[in-house]
Amino acid sequence: MPDILEEGAWDDLLRSIKVGRCTPLLGAGACHPPLPLGGEIAQEWAKECHYPLEDCGDLARVAQFLLVTRSPIYPREKLIEYLRNATPTGFTFPQEPHTLLAQLPLPVYLTTNYDDYLERALRHQGKEPRQVLCCWDERVKTKRPNLVWNIDSDPTQTTPVVYHLHGHLDVPELLVLTEDDYLDFLVDLWQSNADPQSANARPMLPMRIQEAVTNASLLFIGYRLADWNFRVILRGLLQRFMPRERYKHVTVQLSPGRGKASKQK
Repeated sequence: MPDILEEGAWDDLLRSIKVGRCTPLLGAGACHPPLPLGGEIAQEWAKECHYPLEDCGDLARVAQFLLVTRSPIYPREKLIEYLRNATPTGFTFPQEPHTLLAQLPLPVYLTTNYDDYLERALRHQGKEPRQVLCCWDERVKTKRPNLVWNIDSDPTQTTPVVYHLHGHLDVPELLVLTEDDYLDFLVDLWQSNADPQSANARPMLPMRIQEAVTNASLLFIGYRLADWNFRVILRGLLQRFMPRERYKHVTVQLSPGRGKASKQK
């Protein structure tokens, strides 16, 4: 994959954004700083819990170790503590990633982040975002009927939907954090859509989100190609919902401390 997009590819992406046929997908890198990267958290946890393996920068694996050695809820509680104690940089700085995205005329945003920074940035732009959670564990939907799981009206650029694929800090049960969580998420995604014509079909993703993935250009921001969440999106969303037409997809990989980004298509 080339690290610089051709001029025509940029034109295609800009045209998709202008007509609202682009779907951003946000990863943890879009929040750094003020939130630490997953690898930074993993290394700190690995040191605290005497993680015995060499891959101490892999958050999913270190969290899995904590799940086994401590308790299933322990790594989630530790992560939520990180998120609640962080202070956003503010959404008036013009180059802040969430601020830039909030200014775009787009109806749907997807994120694997657990925070609400994107919703805050959209409100700062005078928009009325709707937060919708992906319920990959049906038991949570029964226990939390007050949460929004579906999209009841068509999103617009002034009332966009922010769809949290891997949960939100207010719902610890839905955080996709450990290796088991990622595998369960992927299995549930495939099984829930295995036979759409079945009377017992239970699509995990609302139809509008499926359309946002298949019928739009995808703009990945804040992911590393080796990240678990990025790999699950590729294996789950993109391969499960193959687009009928070929749209341009772009990843923007921020290089912390270098002040530049690499672009890949």
